[in-house]
Order: sequence, then C-alpha cells, then structure tokens
Amino acid sequence: MRGFLGHIYALASFLRRQESPVKSGRLRVKPAMTGRIYGSAFLLLVLCVPTFVAAQTYSVSATIDSTKILIGQHARIVVELKTGTDASLQLPFYDEGLNEALEFVKPPQIDTTKNDGSQLVMNITFTITSFRDGKYDFRIGPFIVNAADTLWSNAIELLVLDFPVDLQGDIKDIKPLQQAVYTWRDYIWYIVGIVVLLLAIAACVIILIKRPKHIPLFVKEEVIIPPHEKALTALEELKAKKLCEHDKYKQFYTELTDILRSYFEDAFGIQTFEKTSDEMIFDIVASGKVSQVIVNELQTIVHEADLVKFAKYIPILQTAYQHSGMALHIINETAPKDKKTP
Repeated sequence: MRGFLGHIYALASFLRRQESPVKSGRLRVKPAMTGRIYGSAFLLLVLCVPTFVAAQTYSVSATIDSTKILIGQHARIVVELKTGTDASLQLPFYDEGLNEALEFVKPPQIDTTKNDGSQLVMNITFTITSFRDGKYDFRIGPFIVNAADTLWSNAIELLVLDFPVDLQGDIKDIKPLQQAVYTWRDYIWYIVGIVVLLLAIAACVIILIKRPKHIPLFVKEEVIIPPHEKALTALEELKAKKLCEHDKYKQFYTELTDILRSYFEDAFGIQTFEKTSDEMIFDIVASGKVSQVIVNELQTIVHEADLVKFAKYIPILQTAYQHSGMALHIINETAPKDKKTP
C-alpha cells in the first residue's frame, strides 16, 4: 500500500513541477493536459485503493465480562479476530497465563466462523484469575497475519480486589469446638442396616443347617475342552513363540512332539509318554484307530525331533514349518468329523 501511494505522490510532484514557471529553452505542459493527468491519477487511486484495502482488512478487538473481581474469582475475555479466508495466521503463545499475575483457569477456547464467505471471524475465549490484588492493564497479542503484519487487541483494564478486612474492629479469639447434638433419628439408617444384616445372617445359618448334607452349597460347572481343541490351541501358541526364527529348534520339536503325545493319549487313550518314539508309533498302529497316512506323517515328525534333540541336528526353517503343518493335518484328520478346523 505504501509503495502504491508513493507512486501516486511521485506523479503529483512531477505535475507540480511542470506547472511551475520554466526557463527559456524548455517546453511547458498546458494546463488542460495537466488537468487530464490529475484526473486520471485520481481515478486510478479511487479504483485501486478500495480493492487493495478490502483485500487486506483485518482487525482484533477484545472485551472482558467484568473489570473488577475478587482474588480467586474468574474473568472471561473474548477476543474477536477478523481476517480474510485465505490469510495465514499465527496466534500468540502463552504459557500458564497472560502474565505473572493473571493465570489461565483452563486452556483458551477457539471458535471459527465465516462471515459472508469472504471473511474469517475467530473468537478466542480466555478464562483468567488472579491471586494478587492490584490494577492490571494489558493487551492480547501479538497476532501475526501473513507473516508480515502484527496486530494487538485494544487495551483491557482489570482490577483485582482483596477481601475486605475490618482493621478497626476488635480482635476476636477462635471460637471453641461445639459438641453436636444427636438424636435416635440420626442413627435410624444404621439401625435398619444392622437389623437387615442380622436377618440375612440368620437366614443363611438356617439354610445351611436344614440343607441335605450330600448336596454341595456351591457347584462349579466344569468346562471340558475336547482333546483336538486343546491340541490346536497349543499349536497356535507354539507358532506364536517363533522358536525356529530364533534358532531354538530343540525346544520347538520338544514342544511339538509333547503336543502330539498329549493329543493321542487324551483322544485315543493310548499311553504315549515315558516311551520311545518307536514304542509310541507301535502302540498307535496296534490300536488301529488311525490311518497309515497319519502314521507316516507322525513317524516323520518324531524321527526328525529325535535327530534334533539327541543328535544335535539343525534342520532348515522350511522343514520345521512343514512339520508344524503336518501336526495340524494329523489333528484335523483324526478329530471328530464335525469338529475339524478349516
């Protein structure tokens, strides 16, 4: 804006020099031409200045709901900021209050609306208090618009008053403690509660005495988990441990074979623990409850496990994954037909 007005001022100065008397040998501008130039400059100023001013109009105003408060009371300040919708805005930063004496009760509340779609109206509400009496004059800011213009609100005055004290009155001692007077009505609900509690205890004693001795007082329902579900859950937990990824193959195969041994013992009643792998395979085949395909897969897993546990054999990661999949297939194929895991 200042640059634009500077150009207008320079043009007017040039015209004034042209209207002044000139020395011999120089041309002189006619008054009629000068008038037309003045008119053009004035028209340019009238057309451009409102547009420029409208595009750059912004303002800050602040109001306070009470200019006098007692120590510890709250005062509410509302700051209204108006800018263009495309303007960039940087709000002032405060730590715990406006200054050392005026503290925030809660964080500032911001409400933004658009006026006629071309102007942004922002209302910022500050709730403050003070514990120091005195008179405080302050402004809210700075608000930085478009990283160039700095705005402050109008001056606000707040008077913080101390509680009135009668310095001329007599000094009075602290009043002694007074004994409260109670009646039976003050204890009525305690009495009712005690009577109800005694009746409940008496009822429980009578029930315990008269109930049949063979009937337990509390019966806990036992939840029976099918063997195949226990085995599938154990396989999922083993997979989540990621033992093979950490080169703990011995622990992996130990837990994998224990899961299969527990499954065959619970599901088919075949004693599998405290037996060698070959003895376990022999008993499972002798039971005739599983197919030869399942026996072959089980034999592959337990023989690989024996190599890892006793011969310190280190398998490849893909082989361990395949054996885990075999174990899942064994459980699914031997589980009840309507309870297979998809």
